[in-house]
Order: sequence, then structure tokens, then C-alpha cells
Amino acid sequence: DEDVEQGETYCYSVEQVLFPDVVSGMSNILCAAVPIQPIISVNPEELTEYLEVGGTAEQILSVHNSSAGNLNFTVNGTSGIPWLTIDPELGSVSGIGQFDINVTFDATDLEEGVYNASILINSNDPATPQLNVPVTLFVIEVYSQDILIPSGWSGWSAYINMLGASFENVVAPVVNDMIITQHFTEMFWPQNGINTMGNFTNDHGYISKMSADATLTLEGMMVAPTIALNAGWNIFPILVDCNLDAAEVFGAIEGFIIGYEVAGSGVYYPAGSITTLTTLVPGKAYWVKVSEATNYTFPECISGTKASYIAPLRHTNTTPWNEPTYTGSSHIVVFDADASVSFAKGDMIGAFTNDGACAGLTLCDGKAVSLALFADDITTSVNDGFVQGESLTFKLYCQSNDTEYILAVSYSVQAPNYDGLFEANGLSVINNVTMYATGIGSQDLTSLTVYPNPSQGLFNVSVDNHSQDVNWVVTDAKGRYVMEGRLADSHQIDLRTQPKGVYFIKFTGDNVLRIEKLIVR
Repeated sequence: DEDVEQGETYCYSVEQVLFPDVVSGMSNILCAAVPIQPIISVNPEELTEYLEVGGTAEQILSVHNSSAGNLNFTVNGTSGIPWLTIDPELGSVSGIGQFDINVTFDATDLEEGVYNASILINSNDPATPQLNVPVTLFVIEVYSQDILIPSGWSGWSAYINMLGASFENVVAPVVNDMIITQHFTEMFWPQNGINTMGNFTNDHGYISKMSADATLTLEGMMVAPTIALNAGWNIFPILVDCNLDAAEVFGAIEGFIIGYEVAGSGVYYPAGSITTLTTLVPGKAYWVKVSEATNYTFPECISGTKASYIAPLRHTNTTPWNEPTYTGSSHIVVFDADASVSFAKGDMIGAFTNDGACAGLTLCDGKAVSLALFADDITTSVNDGFVQGESLTFKLYCQSNDTEYILAVSYSVQAPNYDGLFEANGLSVINNVTMYATGIGSQDLTSLTVYPNPSQGLFNVSVDNHSQDVNWVVTDAKGRYVMEGRLADSHQIDLRTQPKGVYFIKFTGDNVLRIEKLIVR
């Protein structure tokens, strides 16, 4: 009878046949139990190990039985493979359970390379009488990388393969100094118990804020030096152990648009002739934007070349303005050659928030100028940078005559961002600048105030002495004309029909100049 179940007992009535066609009245009952067959499986289904030359390691291979039957097995197939040892080579599992086998890897007499073998397990499972467990051993040269993560904000990356270790475990040696680490929407903020980072990867860099300088030391094999870049923005890692020429690397990336430092002012933007970022350093990471998804393979380092740390470009502040807070998120503004023509070498340009704080600073060098505008630091309670959608204001400080100028600017519509508002990872190009000295003749309008500001669009002008014929002109954040008038005619400016945003009003007269920023909410 084939229609039986394992573990069940079946009984049959057997009649006694004396002669052909002659059956006695006696009969017997015969009973038989159907045995339960074992069901074998192994975990893991394959074994992989990484060892340096001369190293040893052990792993556990578990043989499972998922039925009530008795499983018996033997292990073979490792003879003649000196780097692989199995103990024990036979075993059994009574009923549901597992049996652990010790697998030892030994790279004592091996050279660097990849070694393959198979562990064969023969068992009494009729459905799977033989199991094959592939084994791979990587014998590697062990490298070490010291990654300097400085106090404050910075971008960093690693070329050591951490083999799928969690981000939290990798940064454990420096976690006491780590305030926060981000990769776009992924975040590790240990003080607040936030960790959405997952496993550590070499595929991109990280942006961290540290409470003190820290060095993260990693050991292992070097990762393959090829990365996949997404269309748009990437946190670009450095996957080799030597300094690289920024122009050579970025010039070889298909669809490259711009690259710049995290929490620094170094920018490589060939379309705008900006090359203040010249060298890429192992251990650091950079913001890179590409027009389309692409792969990039780093060049092989020349024998004998070494890496040397280069601090982010941060210009010495020689202005009366506050020192900017260099955060991990920024908006790059480029003053093109036409806009920069009136800047003198040594002048400094600053970007200012609505609260009047300097949140970006650069030094003019007689060429096209780039300026990194930094976002507000989310880990602090003070406003120390721009918030998304905040209007941009620029000033120039002339070193030669100790004079501050307001810059009325126009934006190129060819750049991604031309509305005069801050955007994280934004890119704007200014193609026209008009400079107004904030101190010229200001004594004649020292009492002038504009209120309320911000407002819904209706502004009042108060001034004690306006005996001169003072004219005013309002322009928008892009420098476009909006309206004009005279104080002698009215002390009220009505922008209620204009879109919300930032405007500039310039008061002029005989030897009189004053510029105010107006905000329409």
C-alpha cells in the first residue's frame, strides 16, 4: 500500500490458505509502523572567510533536522585541502534539532588570493542524500586607514571594506565625540537615540559633526575602487590611499557638474572657471553633482605616493562681520567673470541671513568668485545659518579703504537656482552686480527708519531731516526694477501687490545714499 503516512501504524487481516481455493477459518492480524524520514538542511548554505596571510579563523556550520525522524550524516570532501578542517566528520540528530560542526580556516602556508572548496554532507535523508556547501577563503593583505574627523562639521569616507558591519559598530571608537552623522535622510544621532544608518558602506561618504577632533582607525582589505553615482547630488568618497588631482578626477566623470568641500569654501566648477578645490584627500568626502547616473573608477596610486590631510578652505576673516558657522549643508553661489570685474583682489564678500548674520565668506582673487552659503545647524538652538527658502543678501568689504558695500545682484536663469532664496545643495550664478557703499553720506539719513519690516507689503518711512529731495527706487532680489518715488511726495511704500520675498530700497539725493532691505511676507 503506497497511500500511507510516516509515523503511522497500519494493521491487516491475513487469512490462512490451505490449498488453492481452500481457505481455513483461521486468520491473523499483522501490524507495521511506517518509519519517519529525516529532513536535512544546513545553515549557512555557504561559508566565506577573510584572512590575512598566516591567519586562522573558525566558523560554525549547523546541520538541521526538521522532522521527528533520526538523521545520520557524514562529512567528507575536505581531504587534500590543507587550509580547511572539519570537526567532527560525522554526527546524528534525533528528532527536530541541530548538530554544530566546527570549520577551521588556516592561511598559514597560503599566499594572497582566493581559495575555493566544497563540504559534502551525506545523510540518510532519502530526498536529499547529499548536500554541497561551497566554501570561499580570501587571503588578503591587511591595510589600515586613519581617518581624521575634525571638530565641527566635515565630510569623511573610508577605503577599507568593513564587510557589512553596522555603522554604529564601525564608529564605536569615536562615538563619544560624535554629535551627529548624516547621509541625506539617513541619520545617526546617538544622544537622541536615533539610528537609521544601517550598515556601513564605502559606496558614499558621510557628513558628521564632532565635539572634538577624533581619529577613526579601520583595518581590513581595500574596497574595489569603483563607485556608482546617482543623478543629482552625491557625497563622493575617496577609495584610494593617495591624494588626487581634483581636475583629473572630476574631468573623468561623465556628466560632472560641480564638486565642493563639505563645511569648506573649496569649489571645482569648470563651467564657471572656479577651481578653488584642487586636491582630493583620502578619508574625506565631497559634494558632487552629476547630470546622469554613472560609474567612476579611481586611478591606481603611483608607487610611493602618500596621502596628506588638507584642511577645508576657510578664508581668514578680516572684516567687521561675524565668523560664519561652517555646517555640513550649503548653497554655492558663483559670481561670474562679468559680475566679478568690479571686485578688487583682497576684497571679501559675505552672505547674510535675514537676522543679519554672516553665513558665508569668501576672498576675491581677481578672478571669478565662488561663495559657499551655509545652512542652519540643526544641532544648536541658535540661528547660525540660512534656513530653506530664506532670502540671500550679499555685502562686500573693501580692505583698501575699509568700506562696506551692499551688492544688488542679478541671477543667471541658466543656473538651477535663480530666485535669490537659499536651498540646501543649491547652485546659483550671479551675472551682474551693482555696489552701493553703505557709509557714503549716511550722516544725512541717520534717523531714517523703515517700519514695519517685515510687513504684509505696506512700509512706512520715518526721517527727521529730509530737506533734500530724496528719491527712492525699489528692486527685487534679482535686481529688477519694481517701483520708485520721492520722500517729498509720500512716506509710504506700497508693495502689497508684489509677490512675497526680499526687496531692496535705495534712497538717493545730493551726496546721500542709503539702502535698506524690505521683506514682504
